[in-house]
Amino acid sequence: MPTPTVVSRRELVGSSLAFSAAPFHSLAASPAVAQGTNLLDPTKIQDFPKLSGEKKTIRGFDILYADYGPPKGPSILYFHGWGDGFQAGLPREYVLADAGYRIVMPNRPGYKGTSMNFGGTAADTAAMARNLLDALAIDRVHVMGTSGGGPAALAFASQYQGRTKALILQCAVTHRWNTLDGKKYVPKIVQADFDGAPTNEAFIRRLTKRFDAIKSEDDLLEALVGKDRIQGVKSDPAYYAYMASLSAGLDEDNKPGKDNDVSRVFLSFVDYFYGPNVPRTLIIHDPEDPLVPFDHASFANVNIPRSSVLTVNGGHFMWLGTESVKLRNERVAFLNAHKA
Repeated sequence: MPTPTVVSRRELVGSSLAFSAAPFHSLAASPAVAQGTNLLDPTKIQDFPKLSGEKKTIRGFDILYADYGPPKGPSILYFHGWGDGFQAGLPREYVLADAGYRIVMPNRPGYKGTSMNFGGTAADTAAMARNLLDALAIDRVHVMGTSGGGPAALAFASQYQGRTKALILQCAVTHRWNTLDGKKYVPKIVQADFDGAPTNEAFIRRLTKRFDAIKSEDDLLEALVGKDRIQGVKSDPAYYAYMASLSAGLDEDNKPGKDNDVSRVFLSFVDYFYGPNVPRTLIIHDPEDPLVPFDHASFANVNIPRSSVLTVNGGHFMWLGTESVKLRNERVAFLNAHKA
């Protein structure tokens, strides 16, 4: 077996949230690692963080984005999560291109290569994405939002209904953290720190402290996938390649976008994001997700009439583990059912 590649420690999430976790080892080059019944092929993952992406200048401001998959395939407009960009998003989503779909994944405002001048709200990100689609001569799309990309996906699907075939939300933030409804939308990893709904400043402070306390790989996994899910995730043949690609895809240039997510995007939900005019929606979530509680999925399901919920294991790493093939099959079936 080849010598594993050691990946350096990297900043992961938050406005200044950094963890000092153990390095991850990539076994992507090992012939002994096979995909088996799992979703991701470790031999395919390793090259995605090297992608430089493409750039469009719109109204004087730059957008850095990935355009991956068959050029004439039905398009997916994909909003990445909190802390990463397309270089970390594509390693887990290339299977959609394998299924015949073209993935357009812009870095959101403030993330590497994309100007913050497009604006700081979820609606601003949706407008930026619409302009990118215009520049690429793409009319109607499927829309996907993962984790912190949920607000922008909701904004696009609700504002540009005529251009949205269907919507998929994956472990997505669908409700502001600090709410009069109490603390149920706050990540489970810090819920015990509050008697009720926290202010945004208190939330950032406690979440920062929680991630600063992470000292090991298992500590990190407990925060992102949940203690009971760790073994299932780590047993996936693609685990080490996935973690290496995730770490390599993170970039300090993403910090303005991460700061903006916490201070503005996650607070910018408005009523028109929901309601009967939102297209068909598939909500995918782990009931035990410790970072984005399942209450976010429940809220979206109640407030989007034409929605359904698919539960999978894996927390924020649902692309790994024994239910990852179920994830692929259900998503592709949903997308294929709404191609028109």
